[in-house]
Amino acid sequence: MRSSAIIALAAGALVALAADAHAHALLQHADPPVGGVVHGTPDAVRLQFSERVEPALCAVTIEDDAHHGAPLAALTTANDGLTLVAPLRAHLASGVYHVQWRAISVDTHQTQGAFVFRVAP
Repeated sequence: MRSSAIIALAAGALVALAADAHAHALLQHADPPVGGVVHGTPDAVRLQFSERVEPALCAVTIEDDAHHGAPLAALTTANDGLTLVAPLRAHLASGVYHVQWRAISVDTHQTQGAFVFRVAP
């Protein structure tokens, strides 16, 4: 009886850990692509996540190598809330851009990350 209770408790803990691991919005795809090159200014940075995100609680910044920020419009979502959209409000000159993001999934778990892309003429 005691070993059955221990096994049940261990199994429950594994299920809880597995459920928690899947409750975070992990970056699946980015457009412009992570480390990629685009020709001309993109209209937005789109970040697709593994879980739905809440745009009002998320943050995205884009800076060039000189740490000048690119102006962004309000964040929105697409693709049933899986894609965070950061519309650009200005032209990006040729160069390397650093994207930093913080995503809050609809169940309030936070993830964050960063990547670069390059704008070519």
